[in-house]
Amino acid sequence: MGNTALKQNNRRVQREVLCFYLKVIDLKTGKEIGRVVDITSEGMMLCGNVALDDKKIYGVRIILAKSVFDMALGNLDVSVQVRWSKPDANPSLTLTGMLFLDLDEKGKKTVEKLVAKIGMKHSLDVLTGNEEEEEEY
Repeated sequence: MGNTALKQNNRRVQREVLCFYLKVIDLKTGKEIGRVVDITSEGMMLCGNVALDDKKIYGVRIILAKSVFDMALGNLDVSVQVRWSKPDANPSLTLTGMLFLDLDEKGKKTVEKLVAKIGMKHSLDVLTGNEEEEEEY
């Protein structure tokens, strides 16, 4: 995505699409509210079968499965605010944009690590053999 597209969407950070859709749990109810479709250090988009209210604030846990990452990142707990919600192409699903309200430096590093590990570009590079040498965490 070029800088023009970032400016048109009022984004300062490019979205990173993930090849694994990570489960997101509402900390208040303990129920799944969706799966992460893309993520940045500023927020994320979920896809789920639960419609979430605009502007509402949630405490959520993003489940980071150790088996996916080959490393222990722990889960990521963060407060988010729903910015928008709209129907997905599949009418039984809803897309929801969320802004991170309290993602600290450790959380930002975790987001960077998961994008490096399961981001779509990384996954395509692995498949095509264009993968560069990866740093250890």
